[in-house]
Amino acid sequence: MRRYRAAVCTVVLLVVGAPARAQVERAPTDPLHPFSIEFGLGSHVRDGGDAQLVSFGYRPHRDMTVLVNVQRDDFPTRVEHYPDGYAATRGGMLAFVSGEFRYTVPIGARVSPYAFAGTGLGIQRPNVNEFFPHPPNNAAVHVFYLGGGARVRLRPRLDLLVDGRFMLYAARESDGFGALLPVRAGLAWRF
Repeated sequence: MRRYRAAVCTVVLLVVGAPARAQVERAPTDPLHPFSIEFGLGSHVRDGGDAQLVSFGYRPHRDMTVLVNVQRDDFPTRVEHYPDGYAATRGGMLAFVSGEFRYTVPIGARVSPYAFAGTGLGIQRPNVNEFFPHPPNNAAVHVFYLGGGARVRLRPRLDLLVDGRFMLYAARESDGFGALLPVRAGLAWRF
């Protein structure tokens, strides 16, 4: 009985361990493609709307990436009705350019989690509708965000990205500020 258990354990270790070892050995031999272009689409948790993102990246090291992002977020006016009235959140469009630092955790060749932080400048255009009839001035905004996600290798130079971020923005010349939670999926092409 002991020999049977030892044989089964040996076979299981060989079946599970051999592909894992081969995967680890293969990762360092992959050529480093230092540049990337990323496209992403998503939505905002709780607020709805949509988010579009285009990024240009450079990888000075296998685990670190520096990106320049162009992002546009649209979030609708939210109205909550109560028995004695209503509350409305204006919503609008936020467009900005940001710099981002991303660290990828090197745990596998196919799936890799990552964390990132970034900051940037842009413009906010609030909605004008029956709840907010007076057009405000477009405001210059400062944006700061943190987040994390996962990268899945589809092909040698093509990756699928899924991530979420906590984003704060503040108008530079007024008291307006807000927070968004965009979640997105996208593709990254490395060259």
